[in-house]
Amino acid sequence: MWRDATSNETTDPSRQLPIDTLLQSAIDSLPSHIALLDETGRIIRINEAWRRFGENNGYRDQAFGLGRNYVQVCQDAAQRNAEGAGQVADGISAILSERSRLYRAEYPCHSPSQQRWFTLQIARFEWENQLRVITVHQDVSNLKYTQRALEQTHQRLEAIVQTVADGIFTADECGIIQSLNPAMETLFDYRQADLIGQPITVLLGEEDCSYYVDLFNHSHRVTFPNRRHEVQGITRTGASVPLDIALSRTKLGATWLYTGMIYDLTPRKHMESALLSQQATQLQLNKQLELNELKSRFMSMISHELRTPLSIMMLSSDFLKRYEHRMSEAERMECISTIQTQIQQMEELVNDVGILSRSEGEFGKLQRDQVDLIDFCRNVIANMRILDEDAHPIVLHTQMPHFEMWVDAKLMRQIFNNLIGNAIKYSPPKSVVNVVIRLVHTELLIEVSDKGIGIPIADQAHLFEPFFRASNVGVCSGTGLGLAVTKRAVELHGGKIGFRSLPNGGTTFHIRLPLDPSP
Repeated sequence: MWRDATSNETTDPSRQLPIDTLLQSAIDSLPSHIALLDETGRIIRINEAWRRFGENNGYRDQAFGLGRNYVQVCQDAAQRNAEGAGQVADGISAILSERSRLYRAEYPCHSPSQQRWFTLQIARFEWENQLRVITVHQDVSNLKYTQRALEQTHQRLEAIVQTVADGIFTADECGIIQSLNPAMETLFDYRQADLIGQPITVLLGEEDCSYYVDLFNHSHRVTFPNRRHEVQGITRTGASVPLDIALSRTKLGATWLYTGMIYDLTPRKHMESALLSQQATQLQLNKQLELNELKSRFMSMISHELRTPLSIMMLSSDFLKRYEHRMSEAERMECISTIQTQIQQMEELVNDVGILSRSEGEFGKLQRDQVDLIDFCRNVIANMRILDEDAHPIVLHTQMPHFEMWVDAKLMRQIFNNLIGNAIKYSPPKSVVNVVIRLVHTELLIEVSDKGIGIPIADQAHLFEPFFRASNVGVCSGTGLGLAVTKRAVELHGGKIGFRSLPNGGTTFHIRLPLDPSP
């Protein structure tokens, strides 16, 4: 219970005690730091939050200021350069002198380890014909941190808006310009003051005005076409400028705020015009130019895929060169094994690229051998089981004990390895991978099916493109070459490849090879 330091209070204990108890419990439950003063400014009561603050901040007075004059305490602290102390003393003095009945202020109260801010409210009242003053200190540090963070964010955004090369403006729900950045002034040759308060349509050609007039006339609608729109802009001098406008809206209270980003299309239009002019005179060269561009992009992607193994090889060889005399035999062999593994990966990439680059004219140059495809497939499956450590059962289904065909064994092995390897990679452990080989009229049908993640519908049209990987593969490794190589290898054999798949419903790849008995 608080102790009243006022010596002249003579109230009936039987009546006063319940009120004191209730008052103490109520104020002690508040998080604010509260002190009650008498008419001279002397502290006569404090609450638990006040006491805890004193304990946490090393306040040496065990009474936590009870019985001391609060104005004098603050003035003494101000002389020690305590931030905000003088402000609190002035507020209490103003209330005691009856210059004000309520005083509000915000002040800093930093410690060596933490920056803090408080709001102060001081009020006067009468209790049993005696003047009393209540001071309430509330910690608003978290709010202050938030305000500062918002201010810094606003400053950063303002700096971006002011320096970005594209035009940016805001408009109200009637299409009236509220603000714009310097790039808008440069683009339209207007001063900021000339455009603020004007409708956005003053910057647009007649054909585009109707679209935006209708847009803002129906700005209350729930849906909004957040898309880019190509328009003709009109500068202050009446010149026409091709523009791209991206308009979006944000709800502010009961109204909408529209933000527009304007991009000058003039350089792009000049480029398009130049390209059209070149195309008119170089129609015969277009196909070759496109092929050269595709080859350039293709080789660029290949070189990117080679950088990682090359870097690992360089690092391992450099490690051997520098520290071989300090390495154990096992460490040296580990470095050599790493280099050999990376060389093998590079060879596989080069082989894949070689298959993809083979033309239709090289169809007859396949290294064909007479191969028993049933035994061949069993051998591939056995190797895949070893690599997979029997995590997935791989089952071959066929009614033919043997079947011989003239095929390129290396390419056929890549076909089986890629399809069975993908089925294992994208299927949950213990799920069955099924391989079917059977004759269908004059063709050999090979099917590989799994119960894995499947292929998203949107990705299926691009599945056989080089370096394309489905959007749901996650962290599974791969270059995106496997299926492109498989398709090319099948086509070089004169066959066709297709698939059936559902997201999370598994995938079945099917290959049809023509029966060709000759090498």
